[in-house]
Amino acid sequence: MRVAGSPEPRVTIADVARLAGVRPSTVSKVLNDGRGSPDVRRRVEAAVAQLDYRPNRQARGLRRSESRSIGVFVPDLANPVFLPFLRGVEQVAHERGYVVLIADGQRSAAAQEAALERFFDQGVDGLILAGSATKASLDMYVEHGVPVAPSVADYDRGLARHWEQGEAQATRDMATRLIELGHRRVAFVSPPAPQGQQGRRLRQGRLGNLAMLFRDANAQVDIHVVDPARGADAARDELRAVAESHVTAFVCGSHLLAPWLLLALDDSRIRLPRDASLVVYGDSDWARAYRPALSVVSRDTYAEGMTLATWLLDTLAGADVEAPAGISSAYVERRSTGRPRALDDPGPSAR
Repeated sequence: MRVAGSPEPRVTIADVARLAGVRPSTVSKVLNDGRGSPDVRRRVEAAVAQLDYRPNRQARGLRRSESRSIGVFVPDLANPVFLPFLRGVEQVAHERGYVVLIADGQRSAAAQEAALERFFDQGVDGLILAGSATKASLDMYVEHGVPVAPSVADYDRGLARHWEQGEAQATRDMATRLIELGHRRVAFVSPPAPQGQQGRRLRQGRLGNLAMLFRDANAQVDIHVVDPARGADAARDELRAVAESHVTAFVCGSHLLAPWLLLALDDSRIRLPRDASLVVYGDSDWARAYRPALSVVSRDTYAEGMTLATWLLDTLAGADVEAPAGISSAYVERRSTGRPRALDDPGPSAR
């Protein structure tokens, strides 16, 4: 309910697109260039009239003037691995005189699309992605020539490969090490796959590398999907059941879930690495400070942010620069991993 006396929310190009049954980029083509079939133009014009839509000047002049701002889309700001990424972007943008606008995708397709449409409406000069985004939400940028980083030819497939290929070797190194230590049953704990086909490909690629190596070693990977949107208590209950599933190692596919998994392990009196091992995707100060320090598949997200921001702002300045390579990552073993307890316990008969 709107508070009496508060201003009416501004109608956006996304509102017009929803009413007309088209994409925001189509609305922009109709209003700015008069493009589109007679039926599409009629529906857009009717929606504009019904909503009393007044185009944002920045959005209408998106490619004709600079806003000196860039948008950064983060899949979930609750995940601490993205903080260094944002600092890297901000460092470069500040030096170049650009303002950084940040959007939190909240692991929600609706929130993601609304955030990216809002950036577009605000007239950002370019967009940086800290994680996967649906192709539909990027169409308006691509069609209007607004640079997006990472820069890939096919945003539906290319973005998935950008992150997946960068993690592939680190994932294989981690799986190989767990097998060498003697683990033969591992629980892979992850939030639901990111939105869109690329999000599914990203998780399938990560799981594919893990499962392939374990299968070749006659070992097993149990997959557990835990949705953080259900709240901490529900997630902790689900993870407690995972903790008690008689696996010898846990691979946590999101840094966001790691604290809850650690609480669940503590609830079940499972000690690292005595009773089970743990590896987490993503690194942070708290992961290094936790005792025992957590083994991780780590990325230098600060450097990633700086690299993508540098390429984007160079592109906006008219420089012909090569798109940066994909991410790099590494498996970093710390004290949360070790041999399964059964291999070091001779049992009563040997004592």
